[in-house]
Amino acid sequence: MSFWARFGGGDSEEDTPYQSSAAQASFLDGVRGAVGLQPTRREEVIDATCPTLTFKQRLWGFGICFGIGCIVSLGSMMFWHKLLQGNPGPFAINYTLGNLISVASTFFLMGPHRQLKRMSHPTRAGVALVFVLSAAATLVCAFLLPSMTQLSDNVIAVIIVACIVVQFSAFFWYALSYIPYGRRMCKACFSSAMQEGV
Repeated sequence: MSFWARFGGGDSEEDTPYQSSAAQASFLDGVRGAVGLQPTRREEVIDATCPTLTFKQRLWGFGICFGIGCIVSLGSMMFWHKLLQGNPGPFAINYTLGNLISVASTFFLMGPHRQLKRMSHPTRAGVALVFVLSAAATLVCAFLLPSMTQLSDNVIAVIIVACIVVQFSAFFWYALSYIPYGRRMCKACFSSAMQEGV
């Protein structure tokens, strides 16, 4: 049993060492299991998701995909002036696409099915839905509002910025759900800052 499973951290069912079906494990395998070097069930599930990729290759895929997502999101700032000039499409597309690539990078680590299952967990389902809806709303507002309505370019830009703020906030809160006590610490910092400001 791993350290986290023994002391209440993580999913005990996923983090327990994988037990081989061999009748007699070698002495070395017994030592590896005792010190926690045997593959966990989580690692076995990951290996089964995409068996041709090694764990190192998955980490590289995750890092590269996440890096591309961050670069695309940050690169959207080059189009900020177009947003203010009434052409919000390039900014909205790049920012939203970058966020979606960053979320999709986790597919390398746990596979699409498992990631979607984790997104639908009760602690994440609401914020994941807000993120997906705000990303869709950003794109819809960027492409359909200018042609379907008589709203001014400035009003459309304000609506898109509001969608992006909601999208960023939902993505940030969603990411905090994977950090132990991340949301609790964020709430404590925010309430402390609010009390000092008052």
